[in-house]
Formats: sequence, structure tokens, C-alpha cells
Amino acid sequence: MKKLLLFMAFVLWVFSFNYSNASYTYLNPDKDKNIYKFYKQAVLTRNQIKKDFKDWDVLNKKIEKYFININFAKDRVTKLNDLKKKFEKILENNKSKNLNYKQEKTINLVKNLYYRTVIELKK
Repeated sequence: MKKLLLFMAFVLWVFSFNYSNASYTYLNPDKDKNIYKFYKQAVLTRNQIKKDFKDWDVLNKKIEKYFININFAKDRVTKLNDLKKKFEKILENNKSKNLNYKQEKTINLVKNLYYRTVIELKK
């Protein structure tokens, strides 16, 4: 009986400790609200690329390698800012146009690159 009570006390202590420290392990949703939106959009556009292109896995690997190379560059922030400006111009120019299927595919790819660029800048 003592062992059972001791075990239950230990379990309650462990759960109370984990619950009290849980707020420190997660990101602050009020502070980082915008970054969640960009992560969500990056995932959604990646899924759209998966639907649009047959060789989507090859495209995704090339994009990942490109961003890995940018991360190791000395002028990382300036390159990312330049990319962000270029992608914003492209998206702004094609915002109100009626696009055909090929143009929509490329815009989805540009959106994915834009969201990944913004996420890299927030790091």
C-alpha cells in the first residue's frame, strides 16, 4: 500500500512539474503570431506544388539546397531581402490578373519561395 501511494505521489509530482514548465517550452503565440501564418502558407503552397508538378520532389530538393547555400553565405540577410523584394514585385504584378494554368503553377512556386524567404529572415 505504501508503494502504491508513493508511486501515485511521484506521478502527480512529475505531471505537476511538466505542467508548470510547459508554458516556457512553447513559442509565445502573441509575439510570434505572424510567423505561424507564414509557416502555414509555406506548407499550403508546398502541397499545391506537389499537385501541380510531376517532379515536385526534385523541385523541393533544389529549393532546400538553395536556401541551405544562402544560410552559409556571408551576406545572407541582403540576399534574402533582395529575394523578398523581387518576389513581392512578382506577386503584386500578378495579383489582379486572370492567370492561365501554367501561370498559376509558377505563381504558386513563387509564393512558396516568398514564404520560405520570409521565414528565413525571421530566424
